[in-house]
Amino acid sequence: MDTGVKGRTVLVTGASRNLGRLTALSFAREGANLAICARAKVAELEQVAAEARASGVKVFTRACDVTDHADVARFVDEAHTAVRSE
Repeated sequence: MDTGVKGRTVLVTGASRNLGRLTALSFAREGANLAICARAKVAELEQVAAEARASGVKVFTRACDVTDHADVARFVDEAHTAVRSE
């Protein structure tokens, strides 16, 4: 399925497990770069990132508490910078 995201960056929260993981990997297969985060389970998040990178996309990962506005803002800023510089 062509979702029109090839070459764009998609932010996925809760990407270390379950639906977040499946969502991130689906976007990676479509050619989308990823900014993925999870509140915990950072080792699992890095495994998802490695799988996504195997699809040839850029991936930025970081622990992020989406209930903390400042943490989300930092994550988005860092992801924007990281994905553009790769």
